[in-house]
Amino acid sequence: MAGEVNLTCTFRASREELWEACSTRAGLEGWYADRVTGTVANGAKVRLEWPELGASVELYVEELRDGQRVVLVNGKSRVRLSVGDGTLELTHTGLDDDDDVEGFRSSWRIALAILQQSLEEHPRSPRRVRWAARPAHTSAELAHLCFTAPAALDQWLGHGFMGAEGEAYRLTLPSGASMSGTVLCRTPGRDVALSWTEQNESVLVLRTLPSPRTTKERVIALCWSKWGATDPGEHAAESELRRAVERLGALLAMTGSA
Repeated sequence: MAGEVNLTCTFRASREELWEACSTRAGLEGWYADRVTGTVANGAKVRLEWPELGASVELYVEELRDGQRVVLVNGKSRVRLSVGDGTLELTHTGLDDDDDVEGFRSSWRIALAILQQSLEEHPRSPRRVRWAARPAHTSAELAHLCFTAPAALDQWLGHGFMGAEGEAYRLTLPSGASMSGTVLCRTPGRDVALSWTEQNESVLVLRTLPSPRTTKERVIALCWSKWGATDPGEHAAESELRRAVERLGALLAMTGSA
């Protein structure tokens, strides 16, 4: 239905684990937002924050039915998270005609992919998030081509191949380090989420976001989610990702907007 996003995902996780992920601040930080403050309780307010992007949103907890459902509201926008035995149904309603519904759908698919990796590979382990982002004159579709086409990837991220959603990928970074795993999510014309086996089954998301300055611009971003203790070489990998997003910006500047 136009103006709505409806998604259902299955997990190798218990109802209790899924409920915790949807109804506690620590749980929501595992997949939804980088930082969560406030109280997740009936009639309370909770703030979701992405500090490295300078973004936040305050939500009203319209309903919290223990072990079953959470409903979060901001104006007309309404997100319902319905928990089952190994399943989560997400419904986002109240989107306006001029809202980017496909962008919201892609963002939610990415969030659910992160939740799945969190629950199945790193249960109850805190998530750490690092962003490498910059503005670029591009479209979401052109950026997606650079995220997935081997010839484009070779010019900014690494040499190798990118499979379809659910398939393997493998890249060799400019430093010589390997990046491989599974394509967790690949939304046509939008965002891509990759598991990163060499970095403790972390998740790297390749995405674009609306620019706060102009509709002719997008923010291109690499979002890296890690769980557990800091690994040797993690800081070097983070620096390499920051250099990669700068190369991507230069590539898009040469290519021009689609």
